[in-house]
Amino acid sequence: MKILVTGGTGFVGKELVKLLTKKHEVRCLVRRKRVKNAENWVGDLTDKESLKGICEGIRVVIHLATVGEVNAVSKRHYEKCLKTNVQGLKNLLRECEGVERIIMLSSLIVKKPYHSAYGDTKKMAEEVLTSSSLPHTIIRVPLICDWKEPKGEFKRIVKMVKRGYIFMLDHGRYSIDFVSRNKVVEEILKEVETSSKCKRKVIEIVGKSLNFNEFVERVMEKYEKKKVKRIKLPFVLASPFIFLADLFARFFGFVPPISFGRAKYLHEQDKNAPAGI
Repeated sequence: MKILVTGGTGFVGKELVKLLTKKHEVRCLVRRKRVKNAENWVGDLTDKESLKGICEGIRVVIHLATVGEVNAVSKRHYEKCLKTNVQGLKNLLRECEGVERIIMLSSLIVKKPYHSAYGDTKKMAEEVLTSSSLPHTIIRVPLICDWKEPKGEFKRIVKMVKRGYIFMLDHGRYSIDFVSRNKVVEEILKEVETSSKCKRKVIEIVGKSLNFNEFVERVMEKYEKKKVKRIKLPFVLASPFIFLADLFARFFGFVPPISFGRAKYLHEQDKNAPAGI
């Protein structure tokens, strides 16, 4: 089977492509970095001219390419995410005539009640795909973790733990849902091997769920850190500063440590968690 992978040089993509190439012919959309043992198609999702013909001979498209940060709220970040996550997908779908199926990696953030450039545009991307006539599978994932190669928000938590301190809102009783990179790759491979009959479905990988304190304990155990100072930030006291940081982030275009909407959401979780957790 010939498969097209976007985002093949990314965190999930590079591990997925290693396994796919053992059994299938793989074409990867790349900008600069090349992928070993695969056909490299130089192009960009935001440049529709560079995608012309990219799906010739392709049976399955695996769409992993995305941009965004969970706490980004500025207009600049929205425009960047719209350009890649939404318009980029539209550009790709124009080339997908004749493709049997598209598998798209999405995020459970689309179900969260707060707004962010990443979450909002991932939700838009899902709507773009579901409104198309293409058979597809959308795989929603929580925080993706890999102990040997921490990335994104997980990497920030790991770095703080290694330094011997960790900041948390309130009592740290809000939940952290996470899944291993290997589990995500396995789920995508499973979908590749399923029947190519017309399907339109959404898979949600829940993974494991721990409250933030338990998650910190897990990180400490993995990295053999015996003592970590936990700095609790009560939302009632911290919220004015979080709000101002959010406001400045929107105006100046940087990513705040945490968006106000997300902080409020975690605070509500913490407040409603069972006592003693």
